[in-house]
Amino acid sequence: MSARIDVVDPGVVRIALPDRASHAYLFLGKRLALVDCGTRETSTALMVALRDLDVSRHAISLLILTHEHEGHAGAAGAFPEAIVAAHPLAAAKLRYGDDEATRLDAAHLPSLELAGGSVVHIGGFSFDVIHAPGHTSGSICLYERARGLLVTGDTAFAEGTPTGIDASGSRGDQVSTLERLALLPARLMLPGHGRISDDPQADLGVALEAARSGQREPSVRALSQARGKQPVSPANPLP
Repeated sequence: MSARIDVVDPGVVRIALPDRASHAYLFLGKRLALVDCGTRETSTALMVALRDLDVSRHAISLLILTHEHEGHAGAAGAFPEAIVAAHPLAAAKLRYGDDEATRLDAAHLPSLELAGGSVVHIGGFSFDVIHAPGHTSGSICLYERARGLLVTGDTAFAEGTPTGIDASGSRGDQVSTLERLALLPARLMLPGHGRISDDPQADLGVALEAARSGQREPSVRALSQARGKQPVSPANPLP
């Protein structure tokens, strides 16, 4: 199992981990931050990717978890020197070993709680923390205003693909969250899985429409209209 490394913006590296693990996003600067880290099973692939980037795991100062699921938080124990941060609701599930909610045993991991409205400054980046319930109760998104970067975890995906709703989440919360995210003038959306979106407003609009109607799949027509392009098809794929 190997990871794919892509520079998605100056100072921002996506490490696409194998299997069902989340992407890990590395933010470079004098201090290094990692957003999500994949599963325990993919931690070796993550370490190899970091070595390929000439980054020691011990150099990671801050590890932000977009939510508590094993696919995003499972490898957190591989970064013993890092401050591990999550929303208070996610942190509680991880800290107290709520394995039914987290799908892993990760007691006592988070040491910093990030409530909505918090601001995180690290490595030349300044992230607004947005509480984004829906997929889970403790999901967060990160918005870098100066660069127009929106990190969404499992809250929103490129092409408006609907996200699952966990037992602690709700469709009502999901709709409310997507309404707020769609108002942001983001330039790039960096989701936890799949493609990066270069048209966040269009893709969030399609996701919002699907969430409001309870659709399991995005409307191809709505996506095409939102992006102002020809209908999406195998012969006319998205970039």
